[in-house]
Amino acid sequence: MTGKPGKITLWGMEVFVAAAEEASISTAARRLDTSPATVSQQLTNLEGAMGTTLLDRGARPVTLTPAGEMFLRRANTILSEAEQARTELAMADLSRLTRFRLGMIQDLDADVTPALLTQLSTDL
Repeated sequence: MTGKPGKITLWGMEVFVAAAEEASISTAARRLDTSPATVSQQLTNLEGAMGTTLLDRGARPVTLTPAGEMFLRRANTILSEAEQARTELAMADLSRLTRFRLGMIQDLDADVTPALLTQLSTDL
């Protein structure tokens, strides 16, 4: 399978990892609470985006191709990083962000900016 590389999605990687770990499209679908058709389509999309076959779906159980074995390691790392980012953002207190950028037209700078910043500081 060759062709123009496309977009790789996290969902596509999650489906691939589930199918690889379960060695079954239908079992991966149950694990992900979706349909086997959806799993199959996501795998097709991912393989198209990667430009190679990742799973031998004709074999029972489903097996990884050599490219699939290589990609599985990367996919697990990427999914782990994405989960870590979700966790960090969920735990972060974003209400105390301290960076503020203000662009102002030079003519308004002396008159408007001080009053605007004073009003903003009292609103916080």
